Amino acid sequence: MFVLTFLLLFALVSWKLLPIIGLLLSLICFLGWRIARFEGWPLSRGLYCAFITATTVGYGVVHPTKPRTRAFSIIIALLGLLLTGIMVALAIQSLELAAEYTGLADDIRDQLDFLGK
Repeated sequence: MFVLTFLLLFALVSWKLLPIIGLLLSLICFLGWRIARFEGWPLSRGLYCAFITATTVGYGVVHPTKPRTRAFSIIIALLGLLLTGIMVALAIQSLELAAEYTGLADDIRDQLDFLGK
């Protein structure tokens, strides 16, 4: 029950913030396309580079070599940090709401009272 409630709340809150999430994803894709174009790469390689950078995984297999595309890469990293922060905040908020809604928060409080805090 808790997991299903969490997933439903996460989907609902994500849906409400879809314009912001979509804007960030669109900017990351656009900059990935620009990197591919300036570096002479196929689009798939540019998008791969953009999302590896945005998620801060940074395998290093594909990386920009020109000053302009390196600047784009920095912007992508900042956008990725913002997107990651938003998604983590959505998950935490959804967990809190699901815990309250399903009564899990009360169960945890009871356990803490039993342990003597």
